[in-house]
Amino acid sequence: MFGAESLERLRRRAERAAAAGDDTFAIPEAAPAAEFLVARLGPGALRSEAEGWLSGGASYHALVRLAARAVIALSDDGEAGSAVYVPKAAGEVEPLLRLWPAALAVPTPMAFEAVDLVELRAFPVHPLGLVAEPSWADGGVRSPAEFFFHDLDHARFKIREDLRVEGIEIPDAYRLGTTLDAETGQHRTILSAAESRVGSLLWGRVESRRELCARLLAFSASLAEPLRTATELLLFEILCEKSLPLDEDVLVHELRSGAHVIKARRKQASGFYGDYASGPAVMAALEEACGVLGESL
Repeated sequence: MFGAESLERLRRRAERAAAAGDDTFAIPEAAPAAEFLVARLGPGALRSEAEGWLSGGASYHALVRLAARAVIALSDDGEAGSAVYVPKAAGEVEPLLRLWPAALAVPTPMAFEAVDLVELRAFPVHPLGLVAEPSWADGGVRSPAEFFFHDLDHARFKIREDLRVEGIEIPDAYRLGTTLDAETGQHRTILSAAESRVGSLLWGRVESRRELCARLLAFSASLAEPLRTATELLLFEILCEKSLPLDEDVLVHELRSGAHVIKARRKQASGFYGDYASGPAVMAALEEACGVLGESL
């Protein structure tokens, strides 16, 4: 359901529902997410809710809320004390849902390659990963809850960075290197500051961003290895890991800075990429990759 045509259909359906004053819209394409939850949840209210989701109207809002609760139920209670992303991002579920149809986040059991996520960056639609067992993400093995809320954490910063290009500033959750507010003892949320300020801005950028992305990936595909993989890694680091927008001026600035070369090598050295790590030749090609990508813009 994450192909360009499917996402445009999803957009139109969401916008029609919003214009009609509905409080949600149907997203039957996400049925694999509900089926995933049914297959893994034990008997009880959550599984019953997942079983009835499609026939009950396939509500977008209901699915996101259900998935957020279900992934916590699917995670080991003993992991709660070491959780990073659940406490950081759980408070963004409702603010994110209130941004529809301007921005959407869809629970999914699909596995994405890095290039898939780069392509998806053109759309204000963010996948929230559903995994059956602890899986690698962001430098470590994450529980189903941590994996899901890690994706939600990225989604909120992608929205923030997309809005900055439009001249709309919302707060950064990080202050002095942490999202935890010492006064409240709670992690800062940011998406509520975007409510009623987005409109169709992000969807209006989709066509130009798709064209830019296609041009960049076609250029990357024309290169020999290890340069090809190095360019793809840089695009993933900038657009997905750093959450920056598919914007030509932004990319030119980031590629010239060289900061992502340093960061990627630090990640490689620390084992951040795990089994997804690139070989030494790719790491050695990162400076050249910065140069050729910049020249292609």
